Amino acid sequence: MHIPRKRKAASPVQLAGGGGQECKPAGHSPFLKRPIGGIMTDKEKAIVMAYTGICMLTGEKFRVFHKYIEDIMGRPVFTHELAIKSISDEIKEKSRDDFMRLCTETSEIER
Repeated sequence: MHIPRKRKAASPVQLAGGGGQECKPAGHSPFLKRPIGGIMTDKEKAIVMAYTGICMLTGEKFRVFHKYIEDIMGRPVFTHELAIKSISDEIKEKSRDDFMRLCTETSEIER
């Protein structure tokens, strides 16, 4: 009897490159103002972090995220509040426009 092996989840690199090949930056992305593989600013990471909930800033750089969410919330935000679903949902909603702006920027080539 043949027992199928569990497949390993594909990494983002494999998904982007297809067939398990490495995805190497090649020129400019048609969606971003920077070359593919360009470095995100801490402010951009804070926006992505606020909208997706994926931690991108730690240590001293967490301050950038904390300041960003306090700015969009219009009030001080205590770190324990980030575990409250209604607060995290409100942060996501208030960061949506900034996140969508990041996702829809056009490259220098298209201008």
